[in-house]
Amino acid sequence: MNKNRNIALDLIRTLAILFVITVHSFKFTGYYDVVFQSKSLYIYTAIRWITYTCVPLFLLLTGYLQNKKDINKKYYKSIFKVIYSYVFISICAIIFKNIYLNEEISIISAVVSIFNFTADDYAWYVEMYIGLFLIIPFLNIMYHALKTRKNKKILILTFLILTSLTLLFKSISSQLNITSKVPEYWECLYPITYYFIGAYICEFNIKINKKIFSIIFIIYTIIISIITFWVNYGKIYDWAFLGSYSCITTVILAVMIFLLLYDININNDIARKTLTSISIHSFDMYLFSYIFDNFCYNTFKNILNVEMKIYYMIFLIPVIFLLSYIASICKQYVFNIINKLVMIVSNKLKGLKNEKNIHNYSDL
Repeated sequence: MNKNRNIALDLIRTLAILFVITVHSFKFTGYYDVVFQSKSLYIYTAIRWITYTCVPLFLLLTGYLQNKKDINKKYYKSIFKVIYSYVFISICAIIFKNIYLNEEISIISAVVSIFNFTADDYAWYVEMYIGLFLIIPFLNIMYHALKTRKNKKILILTFLILTSLTLLFKSISSQLNITSKVPEYWECLYPITYYFIGAYICEFNIKINKKIFSIIFIIYTIIISIITFWVNYGKIYDWAFLGSYSCITTVILAVMIFLLLYDININNDIARKTLTSISIHSFDMYLFSYIFDNFCYNTFKNILNVEMKIYYMIFLIPVIFLLSYIASICKQYVFNIINKLVMIVSNKLKGLKNEKNIHNYSDL
């Protein structure tokens, strides 16, 4: 085990994948279709806010870890690991849809679904990440070309205004029944906003008072949960109200979690090994969780009412997490076998080629 590995980042990645599975559970349990009246929904609303930082945490990690990457062949070749995993898990998802969900899928539509990132319903993240991956070296050139801390703050503030504040203004306008005139054209660039924030935290190694910051985090979560519950009270969840990864409320929450965790020390060897293993497999777990989400929640679909489904989240989330982790390990085992077979075949072909060259040389 690498003692120099920043295990705190593995902890963040582990939490991020746990949050992914948790936040998806709200969709499957019918949380978004329940009229907000029960006080217990307030607790779930708070949990939903915290776990909604899942993708932002992954993006902050990307900025933190990738901000030194430049334009070179080695960097761009590394994307193939992502692509190979995506294709393999997509094939698994297609088979699952066909056999378990009884979807009629032709070979042509299956191939098309892999290319348009619909084979696995969670593959939108892969589509987004590949695009971000391709421009990361250029984002780094832009970021490091700014020589002062002040200018880098202005860069981040600019992206926050373009991508994060618009949804806040739209949400307020909708509650006041005012037609929003706030431009939202650049909102889709929010992954870059998180990327630059992650890069900034890495460069300047920002330190906080964790006790005070923890209190602020708790108070902030309580406030936005109360506001969300109050806005939705007596009706179903309103996605137009602060309902995006790009919204400034989500940005603040995600950055708080990141700053609270990114520099903590974990010395227990078992904990370090566990976190490292989960972190390494987190991407595959993300995609595999689609299969196990559908399997587990569909199993209880006709058994439990909506409120009971929400309570059963507590038990199903660890099960889905564990199954996704096991599937990811099995996938890596298959990949290792394939790699060994490819190496054996490649070495044999090289040996045959060398023998042929020796014979040709001796004939001369």
